[in-house]
Amino acid sequence: MTAAEQVLRYSAFTDTPAGGNPAGVVLDARDMADARMLELAAEIGYSETAFLTPRAGGREYDVRYFSAEVEPHLGGPVRWVGSVGGEAKAELLRTARAVLFPLRWDEPGGTAVVEALSAGVPVVAMRRGVLPELVDHGVTGWLAETEAEFVGYLDRVDELDRDACREVAVRRFSPAAMAARYETLYRRVLAVAEPRHIRAPRVQAPLRTVIG
Repeated sequence: MTAAEQVLRYSAFTDTPAGGNPAGVVLDARDMADARMLELAAEIGYSETAFLTPRAGGREYDVRYFSAEVEPHLGGPVRWVGSVGGEAKAELLRTARAVLFPLRWDEPGGTAVVEALSAGVPVVAMRRGVLPELVDHGVTGWLAETEAEFVGYLDRVDELDRDACREVAVRRFSPAAMAARYETLYRRVLAVAEPRHIRAPRVQAPLRTVIG
């Protein structure tokens, strides 16, 4: 990282530095090549890093990737919603034909995928990371190997049964189902562990009520 590549580090979605989501911000990325932005993001090591370009006057900024790659495509039926939660998010899911995950990395988590399926919304995603473990190809969604295949699957969304998406999500990802699977896993671990590595649990004597 050079002296000119100043990076601000923030804790997003929190009022205190102790929590939140670590995020990086590069205030001036006007002369930075795309390859260097990728390298710098990897060096910073956060899940999110924004590269900005200052407007005239230097008090307002554009997010470089959004301004160049996303904003020109907005308008008509295409709109930018941004981060949503609560009832606004529920309304989007109720009216969605599918939720798309055009991943370019090996996604290690899938909370948004489970949320979509729980709402009965099919998923179209790249076959990367954890997605094959969450999406039943041809049942609850489509998993693509290439971008061209991803685009092709958009025309096949209506082949998927929304009720099946909901049923699979409840069976596999409900709190009760997840707890049962964790318990099964813990019992397997205990069964194969050597006895000398396991301490017997300490049982506390029950509390007695004394009436004076």
